[in-house]
Amino acid sequence: MYSRIAVLCFFLLLLIIKKPVALNDLQSMGVAGVDFSGAGTHVPIALFLINSDEATGFDVTFTFTNTGKFVCDALVPKIGATLSAIPMTGLYLRKVSGTIGDGLQDPDQDENILDDFSGNVYFWNPGLAQSTPTISYIVELNASWDKPMKKLAGFYLEGIQAIISVGL
Repeated sequence: MYSRIAVLCFFLLLLIIKKPVALNDLQSMGVAGVDFSGAGTHVPIALFLINSDEATGFDVTFTFTNTGKFVCDALVPKIGATLSAIPMTGLYLRKVSGTIGDGLQDPDQDENILDDFSGNVYFWNPGLAQSTPTISYIVELNASWDKPMKKLAGFYLEGIQAIISVGL
């Protein structure tokens, strides 16, 4: 009987001592079926859902497989990399909904983040600290491109990897 009480007391002590785990979560969803028959202006290509209760906020690192170009991989060996790509002329990070933590800032929806690429990476830091959590905060990536000239039909894509980390 005493061993059961000791185990129960030890278990309760663990529950009391254990610190709550901080939440830093990012979920993403890409878009399929983008119409490349003409120019595109601020067309949504990906959504990101962010939840964070880290006091130092969060950062998101976006890595682009094709450095801001929609590429048809099947056509590259046949017609070359230039003719099989549709370069983006603009890429914008925009708030859709949700609550960003107090002390953090929404992305500037008019800023062309292609100008801020470091190689094929864009680093978004909304601020240094938050006093309230970021809850169900959704941002989307919107792309613009000129009318594709002399492009063959195919499946054009840009791969995007998004990683959330504790704010720096």
